[in-house]
Amino acid sequence: MRDFSTGSTLQTIPDNASIPLSAHQKTFNRLARQSARLEQEIQDWEQTLTQVQQRVVQEMLPIQEQLKRLRIQFLLQLEESNQTVRLGKTARETLATVLWEGALELLQEGPTADPALQTVLERLSSEYAPKTILSGLHAWEDAEGNAPLEGESFMDFMERLANDLFASQM
Repeated sequence: MRDFSTGSTLQTIPDNASIPLSAHQKTFNRLARQSARLEQEIQDWEQTLTQVQQRVVQEMLPIQEQLKRLRIQFLLQLEESNQTVRLGKTARETLATVLWEGALELLQEGPTADPALQTVLERLSSEYAPKTILSGLHAWEDAEGNAPLEGESFMDFMERLANDLFASQM
């Protein structure tokens, strides 16, 4: 065992020595054994961690890519159904919501090379995004959790926040 403060090496004295060991030496020997055991456990954990990381790269990443491809395929099939099947207004809006949120989620996970997904997003953004943004205004809150007042427009809400901030700085 190494004493880093002085640079000298500390050694344990075997318990079976002819001289009886002091309580301090016995404590030191016990702690030295515990330290060696814990160092070995840490090395084992580090080795296991490396193996798990390699396994994730080899097994999980391809599965995640396959899942992403299947989700894109599912969204494209939903989009095709949206174009071909006659749906009521509520069903169309629900389907548009599912398509929009699914496509955005896929894009947030990372870039996709599927141009069909980009086409779906572009089409939906012209119809659906403005409604989503406007409906989301009612869910806005400031840092203190103050929500817009009943019937308050987004601009009024932002103006009220700015006035409150300005007043708090004076």
